[in-house]
Amino acid sequence: MGSCWGAQTHTLRTTAMALCLSTAKYASPVWGRSVHSKQIDVTLNETCRLVTGCLRNSKVEEIYVLAGIAPPAIRRAVQADWERTKMTKDDRHPMHGIEANNFRLKSRNSFLKKDEMLKNN
Repeated sequence: MGSCWGAQTHTLRTTAMALCLSTAKYASPVWGRSVHSKQIDVTLNETCRLVTGCLRNSKVEEIYVLAGIAPPAIRRAVQADWERTKMTKDDRHPMHGIEANNFRLKSRNSFLKKDEMLKNN
């Protein structure tokens, strides 16, 4: 903010939104419940640090507020909710009317059932 060299803040934010955040958003309703999603969060945190110019010791929650970008967990929840809404409301959707199966393993949670729990709370 106080320096006169390098790319402007708007350019960095636009580039981060176009490259990093759109890549993380791709199929996020499917893989968003994975334990490996935290690895993607680390990369997104570093991207937001570049956009804001904050150092590593600043809190992650504050970095996203300064960058004007929603945190990854919220972005994934919104994307999963949007996908679930499309599946339930749009008759043309290929998965319209299909119910999620009950999985044998507790770690296999469908985003359909998880988001219903979020909606009810």
